[in-house]
Amino acid sequence: MKRLRFILTFFTMLFSISGWSQDYGYTEENGILYKVDYEKRTATVVRIEENFTNTDIEIPSTIMDYYNDYTRGCKVVAIDDHANFGSYTGEVFPKSVHLPETITYIGGNINWGGAKINIPSSIKYIGEKAFGADDDRKQAKIITENIVLPNVEYIGDYAFQFQHNIKSIDLSETKLDTIHERTFGDCENLHTIDLPNTVKCFCDWAFAFTDIRELKITENIDSIGDNVFVGDTLLNLRIDYNNKSFALYDTGLYNYNLFKFREFLTRHFTLI
Repeated sequence: MKRLRFILTFFTMLFSISGWSQDYGYTEENGILYKVDYEKRTATVVRIEENFTNTDIEIPSTIMDYYNDYTRGCKVVAIDDHANFGSYTGEVFPKSVHLPETITYIGGNINWGGAKINIPSSIKYIGEKAFGADDDRKQAKIITENIVLPNVEYIGDYAFQFQHNIKSIDLSETKLDTIHERTFGDCENLHTIDLPNTVKCFCDWAFAFTDIRELKITENIDSIGDNVFVGDTLLNLRIDYNNKSFALYDTGLYNYNLFKFREFLTRHFTLI
């Protein structure tokens, strides 16, 4: 009995030291490190383990580890918070990272190493600064011009900031209730965004410095933050509210129309 207890204790310590448990473990395949949930049979990308400078990185839909029964066939569903595809010193710059349609979770503050990436329609969660880092060495360069996200449930602050290739985003089939701070800020070529009727709040700078020319909002919206529509490219923005259109700067008189818009918002919304 003492010998058996010693053996069990030894293996428990071994699994603990190596980072393995009954529920999850780590595996590396083709230079990519994954965290694997054995029970759910899913995998999360943690970081790259090799120098992929000027290389196309293909994230697989499933892990094909022929030597490990625990990880073989696990579906790749997530990019972890603070996942690392490049070096913070700017020495590693992958050319591109291709994400499969199995991905449902994109964590926050990811270092993409300046790589070009696509946006799968399967995504349900997008964390803070998921793509829009304020450092070019970490920022992703989204190549999907017309993004459709029918399943997304959350998009964090600054998520798409500075993504200049995006032209349109369709969120109309979602149940989002908040557009967070600078979520689409500084997307200078974003001209069309379709929102669901469930949106209740526009946070500060949500659409600042974009090229959006028309926005449909409903009576469900009860709060609008500061500088939501600020920027020279929004001078001709037309808001469709309750089947009535309202032009922000239709006369070209900036101060006068800014006052009119503020007055309009005050009548209909609680400004935050």
